[in-house]
Amino acid sequence: MRSNTGETINTDLNTEVSIENRVEKILADPNSFLILFDGVCNLCNSSVDFIISRNAKQNIYFLTLQSELAQRLTRERNIDLEHLSSIVVLQGKASYVRSTGVLKASLHLQQPWAFLARIGLVFPAFIRDGVYRLVARSRYTFFGKKDACRLPTQQEAMQLLG
Repeated sequence: MRSNTGETINTDLNTEVSIENRVEKILADPNSFLILFDGVCNLCNSSVDFIISRNAKQNIYFLTLQSELAQRLTRERNIDLEHLSSIVVLQGKASYVRSTGVLKASLHLQQPWAFLARIGLVFPAFIRDGVYRLVARSRYTFFGKKDACRLPTQQEAMQLLG
């Protein structure tokens, strides 16, 4: 298995599949999401664990923002990561950031999370994003930071791409 810069991953079926090819297939599926997250952020990593454990459909995938592929995907979609302290959620050709990204992906979690996401989407984005920005600015202070991005466990390897 190679992670962020290696471009390949061993799946539990012992087949080597290009991460780029997997991402291409994920983005071609209208029912799948690709979440680009800060791989050194403890809060972000805990959120990934939370989502994986509550995503029964296993249609939400993850890639660290630090990876070359995530950098390329955000450039292609004109998303400026330098001024964006946020996750990025990709679904097909659509891109969602901040609270909208979190809530759009949460719609596909088990109950009560999907229901709570629907309620959250009722509030205007400027209010939701204000709270999101406040948490994002202090995430390292309150939750800490890792020295390197996480590597997926064998169980997570199908959803955590790098």
